[in-house]
Amino acid sequence: MQQEFYNQVQQFNKSVYAATKQLTDINVRTYERLVQEQFDIVGKCLEGGVKQFEMVRDANDILGYVTAQREQLQKYSENLQLSAEQTQKILSETRDEYDSWVKEGLSELSSLSSVPKSKTA
Repeated sequence: MQQEFYNQVQQFNKSVYAATKQLTDINVRTYERLVQEQFDIVGKCLEGGVKQFEMVRDANDILGYVTAQREQLQKYSENLQLSAEQTQKILSETRDEYDSWVKEGLSELSSLSSVPKSKTA
């Protein structure tokens, strides 16, 4: 009976370790993707700042400057919208991974708890 209990505890520990590793993998992958998206946004902001300086430097008149600035603002807005959509996609995929992870864990838990118990004398 002690051996059976020991085996159950050992199996439970292996399951917990595997589940924790899977959760860590999901979190790390999500973190890396979100950080990369943030780097992309920062890069686009820096590019926009450089283009602002170039517009001021190259402006011949106020109308040309305003037109160029409007075009730049439109590009910036589109880039930000794409980044927001990409971030939403990352978070949606992560939610789906979490759902699968929880369902798998519940299935594993139910299979561990359904182990037949030994008869006591």
